[in-house]
Amino acid sequence: VLVPANVSMSPVSLSAARLLEQSSFGPTPASLARVQLLGMQAYLDEQFAMPETPIPVPANNSMGDLRTWMLQNYTSSPDQLRQRVAYSLSQIIVTSGNKLVYANEMLPWLRLLSQHAFGNYRDLLRDTAMSPSMGKYLDLARSMKPGMAGGANENFARELMQLFSIGLWRLNQDGSLMVGPDGQPMSTYDQSTVRQLALALTGWVYVNNAYEDFSGPMLPKPVNHDTSAKAFLGCSLPANQSVEQDLDGVIDCLMQHPNTAPFVATRLIRSLVTSNPSPQYVMRVADVFAGAQSGVRGDLKATVLAILTDPDARQDVAPASGGRLKEPILQTAGLLRALNGGFSSTNGLAYLYDYMSQSILTPPSVFSWFSPLYRAPNTPLFGPEFQIYSPSEATLRGNVFYGFLTSQGADTTVDLSPFQPYGNDMPALVEAANQVLLYGRMPAPMKQAIIAAAAPGYDAHTRIVTVLYLTVLSGQYAVQY
Repeated sequence: VLVPANVSMSPVSLSAARLLEQSSFGPTPASLARVQLLGMQAYLDEQFAMPETPIPVPANNSMGDLRTWMLQNYTSSPDQLRQRVAYSLSQIIVTSGNKLVYANEMLPWLRLLSQHAFGNYRDLLRDTAMSPSMGKYLDLARSMKPGMAGGANENFARELMQLFSIGLWRLNQDGSLMVGPDGQPMSTYDQSTVRQLALALTGWVYVNNAYEDFSGPMLPKPVNHDTSAKAFLGCSLPANQSVEQDLDGVIDCLMQHPNTAPFVATRLIRSLVTSNPSPQYVMRVADVFAGAQSGVRGDLKATVLAILTDPDARQDVAPASGGRLKEPILQTAGLLRALNGGFSSTNGLAYLYDYMSQSILTPPSVFSWFSPLYRAPNTPLFGPEFQIYSPSEATLRGNVFYGFLTSQGADTTVDLSPFQPYGNDMPALVEAANQVLLYGRMPAPMKQAIIAAAAPGYDAHTRIVTVLYLTVLSGQYAVQY
């Protein structure tokens, strides 16, 4: 049951609901009650300590079955904080089913994101470099020293810097661009840096030196490794180092780079909390990532905790530039969870996300589903998710919402019974929707408009569905703030 009928209109704790929007795939009646019972810190501690949800191996190695499981996992996994952080990390360190076409090729990457979600970013980067998933996706597998057989592949080296660690432009600790004497942004690296890193990263092959073997991390093959001295980003690697020593040198250099803390902090804040964080917010989180409190650089658990407990994140009155647009996965999973439902373990709905430009496990490029630098149309504000929110895609989302609310079957479940006592009491029904979906923030004019639109419905069920449908179509529901 969603909530007992006699309390479904009781005010929802806005602070608890906002925390759950940031730290899970949306509040449920049970998770709201849990936060209110334990308090924010104890709830987060409980989530940090929760065991990982195991990722299954589809019996037929089907990517379709893995996509089905991912949808079900978004709405049902108990370790919601880990899953939400892994989801955010997946948009920084990207692979895609457009090249990893079988489940066994994708699984190593999914598992390392889950494993390291509360670990250390250095370990995540190192395991990413050794992952056979990334070995195939960005061509590091069998990259070798220059010679008759070929040369160092630069794809992974470039994205390791541009997207996974330091970005294109030098940053201040608050995430702002550092400018040179000419007032222009300063590049973080150049092509010679890419070449040096690519040489340092040569010498990795699949397990058993097979053509493609995803049964374990890639292994060093010294004969393929360039052993010359390398210099990049103010770091140097001496000649004649092993494959592993050069990898460690690369990862250590990137972890110590002054850009890494504000770069990763900004990306995680934008994915979890707000698309336009204040410079002070970014700096506070970047300082934690840099080890200002613990002396440990790259501690993701501490970084996530800093993001979620920061005063800017816990400000329940939204500033004009606050919040973030929900992408289709968060918006649809959030609706099902709010109505005490979810995706079934056999759902066949992954194709809907292809239409909504957020194809499950198959982003179109190394930038994931949308560019992290995309700005909301006709504004100076960052709004990455707006890149996949065209009128057509917005309409498709509306169709998906309507299907969830009206087509109970094998794919999804929702529980509308708590709204039934109010099917003939329009103000009470709208207020119930307001509390469950908007946590009491529905503007008065919106209430009146929904009442006017839904009141002519020919029965209570029709009015309930109409009220819920119009609420989830609103801008108030589309934005997490």
